Amino acid sequence: MELIVAVDKNWAIGKDGDQLIYIPEDLKRFKALTMGHPVILGRKTLATFPGGRPLKGRRNLILSRNADFAPEGAEVYPDADSLLAHASEDSFVIGGASVYELLVDACDTAHVTKIDAEYPADTWFPDLDARGWQVVAEEGARGRFLSLCDLQAGELMYRKEILAYEPTCPQEAADKAMMLEYIDRFPDTILLRENKWAHMTASGFIVNADVSKVLFVHHNLYRVWAWTGGHADGESDMLKLALKEAWEETGARSLRPLRPEIASMEILAVWGHEKRGQWVSGHQHLNVSYVLVADEDDTLQYCPEENSGVAWIAVEDMSKLANEWQMDPIYAKLLKRAREWK
Repeated sequence: MELIVAVDKNWAIGKDGDQLIYIPEDLKRFKALTMGHPVILGRKTLATFPGGRPLKGRRNLILSRNADFAPEGAEVYPDADSLLAHASEDSFVIGGASVYELLVDACDTAHVTKIDAEYPADTWFPDLDARGWQVVAEEGARGRFLSLCDLQAGELMYRKEILAYEPTCPQEAADKAMMLEYIDRFPDTILLRENKWAHMTASGFIVNADVSKVLFVHHNLYRVWAWTGGHADGESDMLKLALKEAWEETGARSLRPLRPEIASMEILAVWGHEKRGQWVSGHQHLNVSYVLVADEDDTLQYCPEENSGVAWIAVEDMSKLANEWQMDPIYAKLLKRAREWK
């Protein structure tokens, strides 16, 4: 879900039950972003609307414990759980303070109007800067004291990317649904290996400029030629992770994404094995893959801790050298995607 809010320099949002200030640019932005989408709000926020009536052109979901409160044209829910059970992913949380505080962690994007001024206030919004949210878009100054920006919760950006991915086959559709279920069940550990059942990984399928070759590494653990990749280990930016692992495993300095979007996704079974003297039980890798491109004249250097070789391989020899039948359809998907995108 997303939220939208106007704040002053101290993240204040209101006084005496009303907004700090009404700004035409902010009101226009609010309408443009929320029109046609469900909005989630509290009873007191509804009372600030003209006539105390629900917003037109939007499904209004009201959070209120007052059993007698039943405004025409709105849905009323007594608690967050029942409301969220009926709210769709494209809903906007629009206030007030208690509703923001209750649902901010259920949102992954915040549309913030930042007012470069301080006002007397008695109501504040959670400080997203202090919570580690990241600015992903900014429109800059509007008038004398207004800037519009979008922030995302870093730890949830990967979920939004997975949610937006359009599966290319039944396998991806099924794996996408299971990934999202895992993420929602284990939000605190899904990026960490301490989750012994499943955790996030990212891989890079590296091609040359004309997609006639792939850059593979020879993995010590499985003794096969394969793509690059690794565990999230707390990293929420999956593309950044895929690039980091590719750099470390191949030494190719020109590596860059062919496109900065997920190219495939799959749940990979990992058999139990011994690693650095410790037994690792069988588990699942919730893997997202990216098509990366590198220059053939890069100096290559494999990572001895993980690999025993790195080489460019002609695409027609890929399956023969990889020698992992379960990976053949995945590599075929990625090769097709690379050819479509080049």
